[in-house]
Amino acid sequence: MADTFFQQRSQSRTKGHDRIVEGIRDWLARALAPDLADLQDRFDLSDRQLARIANRYWGAPPKSLARKYAALRTASLIITQNGDLPPEALRHYADQSHLIREVKRVTGQTPRQLRTQASPTLRKALHPS
Repeated sequence: MADTFFQQRSQSRTKGHDRIVEGIRDWLARALAPDLADLQDRFDLSDRQLARIANRYWGAPPKSLARKYAALRTASLIITQNGDLPPEALRHYADQSHLIREVKRVTGQTPRQLRTQASPTLRKALHPS
């Protein structure tokens, strides 16, 4: 049943969607905290059209994806740099409680827990190399 669902999804991508999906993937990979305006400038599509395409292939709109990827990258930096975050990682967050809330929402652990109690599996997932 799940195989059929995913097979139908993968076969129904159009060339236009391929270009946009690749663009969204590139946008997410380029920055520590992807800026939604950069994505909107890249394509001649409305916010709603971009959200519909992102929802179809990622299950979330671009704004949610940007928040998730920023929090994952921040969590990865917390683990690899033992909590000493570079200024560009902090720029995305309004204050410390915002950073803690976002990281916990995505990883299930606070930054302190990531530094002191993260399982080897979580450490490997956040920093594979």
